[in-house]
Amino acid sequence: MPRWLYHLPQPTWVYSSEMTDAEKAENPSHETTGGFLRENDIKEHWSKAFAKATPEDIELTKAMPAFDAEVFLEITGIDLRDKPVAAQCDGREVEIDGVVYVLKAKGSE
Repeated sequence: MPRWLYHLPQPTWVYSSEMTDAEKAENPSHETTGGFLRENDIKEHWSKAFAKATPEDIELTKAMPAFDAEVFLEITGIDLRDKPVAAQCDGREVEIDGVVYVLKAKGSE
């Protein structure tokens, strides 16, 4: 299991004295409990936890059973989709049917 997944921040306890007026109106039970649990932006939590991931952890994440990079992106906001690698072709030679062709980047003269 990738270690960075254990670093997901938990909801934050906010004491009544630190609550905004809007938070007090939305959470009237703060008077009884002395505060409330603030649910923070989950994608922000994922991003903070992922910042602690090592390259090995990232590979372990991709290797998890049934891992789907598109679903992972939708849930976490973290893009682990494989990126196409641009191959340098300028100047390389290819032989086809005895004819040697020199490759050039598209759009170059």
